[in-house]
Formats: sequence, structure tokens, C-alpha cells
Amino acid sequence: MTCSLILVVALLWPTSLSASGRSVSGLSASERSVSERSVFGPPTPLVGWQPAASLQKAQQLNKQGQQAFNQGLSEMALAYWQQAEQQYREAADDLGVLGTQLNQGKALLELGFYRRADGLLQPLVERLEAAPTSLLKVNVWLTFGKKERLLGHLSTAKTYLSAGLVMSQALGDRAQQQAAHLNMGNALT
Repeated sequence: MTCSLILVVALLWPTSLSASGRSVSGLSASERSVSERSVFGPPTPLVGWQPAASLQKAQQLNKQGQQAFNQGLSEMALAYWQQAEQQYREAADDLGVLGTQLNQGKALLELGFYRRADGLLQPLVERLEAAPTSLLKVNVWLTFGKKERLLGHLSTAKTYLSAGLVMSQALGDRAQQQAAHLNMGNALT
């Protein structure tokens, strides 16, 4: 019982001092040593609570962006994805940042802002060039190929769309294979 009481007093001591208006500097040496030491070592900050909240917010914004995009509301989707990118940055989620940048590029393409889309997609291509095959890389390659097709750079478009098709086949992703075939067909016309 006495040990528990001392523990509670030791843990609450700095709080009770500031509530009473007394500062630690006005304490005797023995009182300071009790207030400055902790039974469990130095206090541990709440690490991760803010990034976790940012991550949840980012995921929610990303989902809202996808819903808006699917409904043909590209401007609204773009706004959601820009906010989601910021939240992913605060959560230090690099993959989330890359995904939202890809999504923003898709929205910009739908809005007809091909040059702005290029400004987002070109760095993604450069960053993922040496990365192993992944669904993100396939999506970036197909979106970049589509953007090149829309800009009239058919040779470059075919190169990226073909590479995206090969990667999607390696992953066994039928939806991406179909998207690659559709965009390649559009590049031929």
C-alpha cells in the first residue's frame, strides 16, 4: 500500500506542483530529486498517434476521391487526392503519397490538363524505373502511356503501354492487361 501511494505521488508530483503554482526550482534538493526522477525512466512521448490519425484521414480522403472519380467528378476527385497526399506526407507513408500522385495524374488527364499530369507522372516514372514490378508500377506505366498517347507521342506511348502489359501479365492482373490492350488499341488509331 505504501509503495503504491509513493508511486502515485511520484508520478503526479510535477502536475500537482504546477497546479499549485509552485515551480520545481523553488523546491529543496530532496524534493527536486523526487520530482525529477521517474520510477519507469524518462517519460515516453506518444509516438505514432498523430501519423495514425493522418493515415486514417488520408485513406478516407483517398476513398472519397476514388468515389468522386468513378462518378465522373474529376475536379472533386483531384481536390480529395491533393488533400490525401498531404495527409500521407504527414503520416510519412511514401507509398500512399505515390498512389495519390498517380491518382491526381489520372484526374488531370480526365480534365484535359495533359501537361500538368505530365508534371506529376514523369517523376513517378523516374522514381519507379528501377523498382521491382508491382501493381503501382503497372498503373504508373499505363497512365503515363495514356498521357503520352493523348499528347500525340505515339512511339513513347506504345513503349510504356507494352511494358505495362508485360508487367501486368507477370502479375496475372487481368484488369490491367485489359486496360493496356485498350490503350494500345487507341494508340494505333
